Amino acid sequence: MQNNGDKITVSETTTIKAIARKGNYANASQATYTIIDIVGTPELSHNSSYDFYKTTSVTAKCNNMDAMYYTTDGTDPTTSNTQQLYENGISISENTTLKIVAKKGNRYGSVVTESYHFHVYNPTFLDTNIDGRIKVTLSCETEGATIYYTTDGTEPTTSSNTIESGESIIISQTTTIKAFACKDGMTNSNITTETYTFVVPSPTFRKPEGTYENTIEVELICATADKIYYTLDGTDPDNNSYLYSNPISIEKNTTIKAIAYKAGWNPSHITSVSYAFLETVATPTFSMPSGEYEGSIDVKIIGESGSTIYYTLDGSTPDIHNEPYVDNSVITISETKTIKAIAFKDGMKTSEIAERYNIDRGRFET
Repeated sequence: MQNNGDKITVSETTTIKAIARKGNYANASQATYTIIDIVGTPELSHNSSYDFYKTTSVTAKCNNMDAMYYTTDGTDPTTSNTQQLYENGISISENTTLKIVAKKGNRYGSVVTESYHFHVYNPTFLDTNIDGRIKVTLSCETEGATIYYTTDGTEPTTSSNTIESGESIIISQTTTIKAFACKDGMTNSNITTETYTFVVPSPTFRKPEGTYENTIEVELICATADKIYYTLDGTDPDNNSYLYSNPISIEKNTTIKAIAYKAGWNPSHITSVSYAFLETVATPTFSMPSGEYEGSIDVKIIGESGSTIYYTLDGSTPDIHNEPYVDNSVITISETKTIKAIAFKDGMKTSEIAERYNIDRGRFET
């Protein structure tokens, strides 16, 4: 007997009959309550927000079910003849639409759908220098992927050159390689770009930089280059400057700048060298002009300030081992003589030999 207002809890399909009495009166009624057992909805370990690059196992869990069924071809697992019984994870390795549903008794629950997108790994580049060339090995972690590439800087397509993962390209000039990888059932990789720059080595100068007394010949050397261009006025050279072909003759203070070119390579860095030349000491002069003289004459040798003059009276070539001339002193000539003089000065080139003086029978000749 239930009191008026009491609750009756039912957990399965139930028919409740009741009668109410008061005094000599009674009234009966009944109600049937059908309890529907709701089938659970599967929960998946991965959803569509994931980006996949390799085979992945998707697991499912669900409450209140006898079994779960799924398809990977986008069909409805409640009706499709391709449905499979879920047991222990679903292996997915390519773009897939997964549909899964729980079943209890003869009833299915709600179908859960997830679309998984698999991406091919981007190609990678590994370069090795081989005798002045570069060996570029292209690789892709996605097994079975095909790599398409270009070497002219254009965007590669499936009509471009192909290479298998692990194979190499040999390049010998400045090159931009662009590559992507693809595999059936997967989304193509992004395009990967690498530029390999070949720079011509800078020219070298066979004559070392320094200070010289006499004219020098300067060779420019660059074994790699097709052409070398240079300037002599200190400006930066380019391919409109002097084209080097033979050693350059230098006889005065000069800065040579040079640059090397090779087809398909970047030009070399500009290299330069400076050559200095000693100034020549002024040639000594003699105080007495040409003419006829009676008796002896006194001759002075005039030279550049700070220089030392050496002279001879026998016609031989003077040097530092001969008699040094004392400034403002006189050389008395009373017989036939040939005077030669030369001047030296630190940091300068030796002068030319002074003109000759032949004293003969009173004549002083140049």
